[in-house]
Amino acid sequence: ATIDKVATARKLDAALLAKWTTAVTQARQDAAHPLHLWAKVALDAKSEEAEFAQQQAAQFVERHGGQPAESADTDVVIDYTRPTDYYGQEGHSFHLRPRAPGDVEWGKSSDRPIESLHTVGGAYRDAAFFGLKIAGGTEQDPGKFGYYRAGRTLHTPTFDVDQRPVWLVVAGKGKVAMVVDSHRVVQGPLHGGIVRDFDTGGKVQAVRIHLPDYAGHNAHLEITPDGDNHFVVLKVVQSETSPPIPSSDAGDALAAYVRHEPPGSLVELARRHQALFMEVAEAMQQDRLAEGDQATSRAVIADWIVQSLPQFGAAMDDPRIKEIASSFLAKQEAAASKIVRESRTAMGMMDGSGVDEHVLIRGSHKNLGEPAPRQMLVAIAGEDQQPPKQGSGRLELARQMVDPGNPFASRVIVNRLWHHLTGRGIVQSVDNFGVLGQGPTHPELLDHLAVQFMEQGWSQKQMIRQIMLSSTYMMSSKPEASAEKADPANLLLHRMRIRRLQGEVIRDSMLAVSGRLNPSVGGPPVEVHLTEFMTGRGRPGGSGPLDGDGRRSVYIKVRRNFLSPMMLAFDTPIPFNAVGQRNTSNVPAQALILMNDPFVVGQAERWAKQILADGGADVEDQIESIYLQGLGRAPSETERTDAYQFLKEQAELYGIAEDKWPQDPRVWTDLCHVVFNLKEFIYID
Repeated sequence: ATIDKVATARKLDAALLAKWTTAVTQARQDAAHPLHLWAKVALDAKSEEAEFAQQQAAQFVERHGGQPAESADTDVVIDYTRPTDYYGQEGHSFHLRPRAPGDVEWGKSSDRPIESLHTVGGAYRDAAFFGLKIAGGTEQDPGKFGYYRAGRTLHTPTFDVDQRPVWLVVAGKGKVAMVVDSHRVVQGPLHGGIVRDFDTGGKVQAVRIHLPDYAGHNAHLEITPDGDNHFVVLKVVQSETSPPIPSSDAGDALAAYVRHEPPGSLVELARRHQALFMEVAEAMQQDRLAEGDQATSRAVIADWIVQSLPQFGAAMDDPRIKEIASSFLAKQEAAASKIVRESRTAMGMMDGSGVDEHVLIRGSHKNLGEPAPRQMLVAIAGEDQQPPKQGSGRLELARQMVDPGNPFASRVIVNRLWHHLTGRGIVQSVDNFGVLGQGPTHPELLDHLAVQFMEQGWSQKQMIRQIMLSSTYMMSSKPEASAEKADPANLLLHRMRIRRLQGEVIRDSMLAVSGRLNPSVGGPPVEVHLTEFMTGRGRPGGSGPLDGDGRRSVYIKVRRNFLSPMMLAFDTPIPFNAVGQRNTSNVPAQALILMNDPFVVGQAERWAKQILADGGADVEDQIESIYLQGLGRAPSETERTDAYQFLKEQAELYGIAEDKWPQDPRVWTDLCHVVFNLKEFIYID
């Protein structure tokens, strides 16, 4: 009733006056509210309004002395509240640049196009990238990094760790890891302390990380939000004491308006508020909110103004605002719809700030020599090289490696392709093009292919096609006496070399001819099959299926201490180092594997049943199917006769009647097993 009476007397909107009355009452209780000082004076002043206003203003100024300063011993690792040249993130989950106080967080509808204004500067999570997740069946990172980081992780520059704690000033819920010396294998008790969970409840807080045992090492922080929530990283510092937390109080900006000339009345105090709000509105219009010492405080006021507009007026209903907002938000929604939110991507390497490592004298980490600058090989690029301009220098190195004026990388790649397709590289030492390696047998051919490879856009498929369509690749492997005498090592390529298939290809070929091969692409890896002899530390809790669930060998999980015996017998490298050229041995273990391995026997049996199901009742047709599928050719007459005789002998051995053996899978299993053991099955002639 009082509000209605006052509204009528003053010719005001009663509903709007009621809203302002509620807001002022709330402001009186909230010391951080932009209207707190005015509400305090307006509601608490008695008879001496001027004296009370001056007294409250003086107390207000005393409470708002500006932002506290950092201690003198503080070293700033990265400050996202200010413009920075370094802004490293894996993916795009954070905004593309640090946000300043007053930057807009856009809404999702034209009724509320602006959700809020950022009140503190920092690296903010972009809500458009909420909902990122890994595809089902994809493994998480091992050890302490058993959480989803890909596409969502912010990382700091590298810094030197000392005895002081490291402080992460952040708001939100997430995890932070101190990655020491780029070491990301965090499993076991030695690494328990480098990962921290935190939840600030939405408020800005300092998270302490103290690892004095790593003093003297270099490190960087990797910061990952936990789930989809408001998340902002302000800065990372190294200091004995906690860094100051930016105030979310609007009073700092107002204090400047009442500090030097205290207001003499409530009306005068209202004018000071009005002047401040007009200044903030003008700064918003001119995009200058982030300027000055009171940037955070003015941003709080600006955010309050934006949040209050729908409550205290009809400005957001202006058709012009709705039209502009609708167009902008439609474009934003169209861009966001293209974000791939589910993937199998994994964090492999992030570009850091870059550190020039020391030369380790005699390989000792305790005996440091001069720093080695990050640059291209001097033998290729020369001595006069400029240091990297940005980041670690990996991007500049990659560009130098693929520069058209530097054929080194393309030579290496085409030489490896030549090696895999013909059995020997143009440079036989495929991992060593240096003075200790072997020289090219055909240097002009190597350069010709290297140049073409670059001109074709570095397409390996195009290069493989070109080599395989060449007359060199299509030559027979049968030697001629005169050529063998002139070139016994076949260095001049007078014939094709006989090549043995790799272990993985042999296994996949058996799956293919038996009809068991699953050609699908992607999906989780299959556990390796464990025999009773595969024991020791770290043995998996369960064995994978004998046939690997029919998946190609590339999908069989690799455990370094529990490698497939069949793969090892056929020279699959032990996965400790990259191997450009595998050994190709011919040892008794390979014959024993092909004769006795349960996988080989099982695939022979499956192949036999497939032949009986598809080949009809004619024994001759079934024998031909086996040769066509297994060797890619029809059998000769001698082979037909020998195969038929072998089947009959096996039938007698099993005691199978004459009229029954053509449909008995046992005899056909033995014949299929024999084909697996032929050299022609595992060698390309």
